[in-house]
Amino acid sequence: MTVKISILLIFYNDAKYLTTAIKSILNQTFDNFELIMLDNGSNDGSSTIAKQHAQQDSRIKIIKSQQNYHNGSLNFRKLLAHSKGKYIKFFCADDIMTPNCLNTQIELLENNNQYLGCFSHMECINDNGKLLKQSHNATIKNNRFEYLNHLFYSYHAFTFPTAMVKKSAITNDMLDPRLIHFSDIKLWIKLLMKGEIFVIKDKLVQYRIRDNQGNVSNIAENDKKLKSYLFELHLLYDEFFQINNFELYTKIFPESQKYLNKLNQQTDQDILPFITAILLYNSEKFKPFHFSLHRNIALLTIFRIIKDENLMSKITKKLDFDYLSLYKLTSNFCEALNIDYSRKKRNLIHKLWYKFVARKKYKKLAKENKII
Repeated sequence: MTVKISILLIFYNDAKYLTTAIKSILNQTFDNFELIMLDNGSNDGSSTIAKQHAQQDSRIKIIKSQQNYHNGSLNFRKLLAHSKGKYIKFFCADDIMTPNCLNTQIELLENNNQYLGCFSHMECINDNGKLLKQSHNATIKNNRFEYLNHLFYSYHAFTFPTAMVKKSAITNDMLDPRLIHFSDIKLWIKLLMKGEIFVIKDKLVQYRIRDNQGNVSNIAENDKKLKSYLFELHLLYDEFFQINNFELYTKIFPESQKYLNKLNQQTDQDILPFITAILLYNSEKFKPFHFSLHRNIALLTIFRIIKDENLMSKITKKLDFDYLSLYKLTSNFCEALNIDYSRKKRNLIHKLWYKFVARKKYKKLAKENKII
């Protein structure tokens, strides 16, 4: 029988959660699947748990890695190479599938060939499996262009543990091993460049929020992690800066029409990255910390562009823009990074100060320093 779904799961020292995750997969109402697990160098008993389940169910295959690379894209590439299913189901070792998860998703994809993949909403559980009041909902838009626009401004839209994608739509380059924080987001961008996706409104996964789970504030406290985070953001936004097709660009960024109306579609594709940087710089949708990071990316991109004197001359003529004024904007670099994120000061008063002063500051910046 041809395998319909390949479930790809990576585990590393997940002994506390792995049995629950595996059982939730084996108890699915849809049973035509293979479960391919990568043991990423575990030393806490996770390997033994996985082997015991594999001995009892022939649908389970275990691949052993001698070293933990802490790289989801690289590891999923390994699993993808071993997969035989028509559909790829990404999953996490500490999460739980509801019994009808696979059946609901494969029915949707089998009956609607226009979709390359689908997602759903998620319930949240704590470290001990207790259901929390909060939930994680995937963003719902009308089409792939609206999703791409949302990813550009927010770079979060989908719930990774709920993802199911046609294997034929995935290539290795979509899983970028240079990305740790944003590897799945680049995958979704690449997927949406190819075709449509669908979000199922049911909660098909229980997503575990672990006690040691990191966030942006923790990243900001660690200089090495922060630099890595910034590097990855640059790589991620390059996906948008590389768009040079006017028709696609107009559909993704309808708000850019006032700039596009001044351009020639046949000869001015090289100006599109500059417009993309303007859109990113002018956005007011970010929280203060993100606001600064994205403005930095926009400005660095603009400064890289204006190094080409001929291109800058073309931009100034087409968009009626004085590029010398751009250099004044360098004072906005790393504004949010100056905030003290040290744990000893992260108390209620500090949080209130941060919200009041920082948000007021960036609201003012957003109004006073817009580019054309």
